[in-house]
Amino acid sequence: MLRKIFDLDNGFMRGLARSIDLIVLNILFLVCSLLFFTFGASLSALYSVTLKMVRNEEGYMVRGFFTAFRENLKYGMIFEIAFLVIVATIILDIKLIGDIGTGIAFGIKVICFAISIWLFLMALYVFPIIARFRMKLGAIYKNAFLICVTNFKKTLILLAMYIPVLFLMFYSEITMYLLLSICIVCGFAVMAYCQSFVLRRVFDKYEPAEAEIENIDLEN
Repeated sequence: MLRKIFDLDNGFMRGLARSIDLIVLNILFLVCSLLFFTFGASLSALYSVTLKMVRNEEGYMVRGFFTAFRENLKYGMIFEIAFLVIVATIILDIKLIGDIGTGIAFGIKVICFAISIWLFLMALYVFPIIARFRMKLGAIYKNAFLICVTNFKKTLILLAMYIPVLFLMFYSEITMYLLLSICIVCGFAVMAYCQSFVLRRVFDKYEPAEAEIENIDLEN
């Protein structure tokens, strides 16, 4: 009985090993995000490892994370800064509309809300694309948009994964601290890992033509 439990090939030990990997991966992500402007590169590196995990291709996880972090540093930072600038502009606009007429203020709020949703949808795919493919800056944005639109059911599944997060964040102060504890221990890595199962099914359609992905026509 004990022999079966501690057999490295059984489900329990594989699950335990995967759990430890995700905890270590979460620590790497948090440490590499401490500089703030490296968050995008760290997030891309996180997806790089989890996308390989769901394919059982991860190899040396720590080395793979830092290799991906280094390779994705430039584009990760560019998109992170771009998103931050847009978000800061939206927040500033919302604060400035306090003195504007009710109708105009409502219209601006609707536009800001729509832009916020668009940003979040783009972020769902931008950083995983950076992690998985090699392409130019404009192609990353273009393909993130096209993949989001042409795989809308998968996009909704990715969005639904954040419902428990929102519940824990806003339900009570206790659940908010619980969420914070989970995020510190393993939360970011677990979320990326779960999303990677969906992203794998999305990206598998384009993987055979990875070398030519900049020219894919997702509209057909």
